[in-house]
This record gives sequence, structure tokens and C-alpha cells, in this order.
Amino acid sequence: MRVLQIGKYYPPVRGGIESHVRDLCEGLVANGCEVVCVVSSQERRSFSEKTKGVFVRRVRSRKVGSAPLSFSLPVRVRKEARGADVVHVHMPNPCAEVSCLLSNPKNLVVTYHADIVDKRGAFLYRPIQRMVLRLAKRIIVSSIEFARGSKVLEPFLEKCVVVPLGIDVKRFGQVKKDEVRSLRKERARPIFLFVGRFVNYKGLSYLLHAMKDVQGTLFLVGEGPGEEQLKREAALLGMGERVYFFNGAGDAHLPAFYHAADVFVLPSVTAQEAFGIVQLEAMACARPVISTRLGTGVEVVNVNGTTGLVVSPKNSRELKEAMVVLGSDAKLRARLGKNGFSRVRQHYTVEKMVRQVLKVYRSL
Repeated sequence: MRVLQIGKYYPPVRGGIESHVRDLCEGLVANGCEVVCVVSSQERRSFSEKTKGVFVRRVRSRKVGSAPLSFSLPVRVRKEARGADVVHVHMPNPCAEVSCLLSNPKNLVVTYHADIVDKRGAFLYRPIQRMVLRLAKRIIVSSIEFARGSKVLEPFLEKCVVVPLGIDVKRFGQVKKDEVRSLRKERARPIFLFVGRFVNYKGLSYLLHAMKDVQGTLFLVGEGPGEEQLKREAALLGMGERVYFFNGAGDAHLPAFYHAADVFVLPSVTAQEAFGIVQLEAMACARPVISTRLGTGVEVVNVNGTTGLVVSPKNSRELKEAMVVLGSDAKLRARLGKNGFSRVRQHYTVEKMVRQVLKVYRSL
């Protein structure tokens, strides 16, 4: 089977969707598919490479807001789509979606990752979304809760197929103990960890205000436009020596951060957080999770009282209380972490995800 994947970016560019696209592509190759993945390039040139069996075409683009724009992308997508049995586009990604419409593939599959929260952008973008979703034969969503809560998907629910995201669980068991010890050295315990983009919908300001009244240390691993503002906020709250920013930590070092931490926190505040794949990564390292109640797949992954605690979004008081409970009870952390590890191995492996996606393709 020849499959064309169309994403925004591809690793080493960091991001949950980027990691998902890579894992899916490599899993499809392992199952005998020929896979081409067309994405935008962050360099000022277009180039192709083959990595772990995947033909990655990186197309020159420029960034407009949070989305890449490329006039070459439609040409490349049209060329690659001609010989593909299935074309699979990952939304939201306006330029990629326009490219799909122009190439008009016979078997189009969409993975709908998240709603656009910005109302101005959504107003201009919504007609394109609807045309792509009408053209699609199948729409993959990470949870039925997210699909039912999305106004965009409401007219297309009969096309939706639930395929939970999956991760390579083994990768998160491969950790260097020296690196873990180095991260913990001379840092007050418990250690709370966030991994992700420093953007508004992640709710990091609420996490900082909660942390002000919690003993321990906070690791913020990631990058994004809000980094400097968050550093200023941490300093104003008098937490400069308890909050550590790790910008540019590569994928190879991520397992060490999870294992060094005692509790993982995902304080997102909008439905733009549709699943929270970082929760799976923390659970694969047997770490309890604190997440927020968003009406999406986030609280499906992290089961309140079983794998962690779920609190109201935009509520620093509830977040603080949950952090105090888990931070002060090592036995509770161990029990929730063990449950999370079992849950991710049972429901959220990359192998299971790839098998389900292949089932979708074969149904076409």
C-alpha cells in the first residue's frame, strides 16, 4: 500500500502532532507500506530525505502566525498524490488542506487533531475545513468525547472513527540513571514537570500561581513565544530559584525528565488540548498526572483517582490542592503511577494505533 501523509512539520521539529506523524509513518513502514510524508521545512530550502524507511519531503515555507505557508506545497502534494492509494492529512493545517482540495485524491483520510480556538482565524479558515471534511472518506479522532464536543465535526460524525493516539512505550523505559540523578541533584523535592509549548492555551500562568504555595521544584520543558513572559512572572512571584526552564531539550533526553519528576502536570485551559499525548509519556514512566477537565480526550487518558487527578481549568487553587496531595503522598504517587503504566500499555501503544489506522485504510 502506498500512503501519502501530509503534516505541518516532521521531527526533529518538536511537537505532539509531529511526534505522532513520525510514529505513524514509521509504524506503517514496519507493516509493509510505502510511505511518503510531505511537510513544511523550517529551513529556507526544500529537500528530501529518507529516515527509518519514510520518504520525507520538506517543502520551503514561511510562517504566518502559527501556521506555515508554502506556494510549493500544493505542487508537491499533487505530484505525490498521483501514485498514492491513500492520502492522509493532519488537521488543522490550512496550507496542507488547500493542497488536498487542489489534488482531489480518491481516498482521503483526515486526522482531526484539534479545534481552532482563535475566532478571527476560525472565521476565515472554517470554509476550507468544511470542504476538506466533506471530501474525506474517513475522519480519525482521538476520542469520541472530543468529536461530540467539536462544533466543526458535528455535521460529519458519521464519518468519524476513533483511533486513540499511541506512543513507543519501550522508548520511555530507556533512561540513563546518571542523567536522572543530575536533574534531581540539589533540587527540592517533589519535582513537578510540564512538557510542551509555551503558549496561552497550556495554562502555564495558572501553574506558576499554584506552584507559589507548593513546596518543591517545577521543571518547564519546551519552547514557545510565551517563554520570556513566563520567566518574568516566575520572578515576580519570587520563584526564580524553584522554577527551571529547559528550552531545546531533545527527544533523547525527554525520558530522563519524566523519570526525574515526581508528578506530571498538564494545566491546559481550552479544548485546543484535544488529547495530551505528553500524559501518555508520563504514564509510560509510571508518573501520576494532574490534568484539567476540558470535555476532550484529556480526561479520558488521565482517569481521575486512577492514574492521577483532574481539576477545573483556570483554577490555581484546585491545581495547588492537587499538587499538595500528590506531592506529599509517595504511596499514592506510586499507586497512580503503576495504574497509568498499565493503562498506557493496554490502550495507547503505537503498535495498536498503527493497526487501527491500517484497518481504516483497508476499509477504503
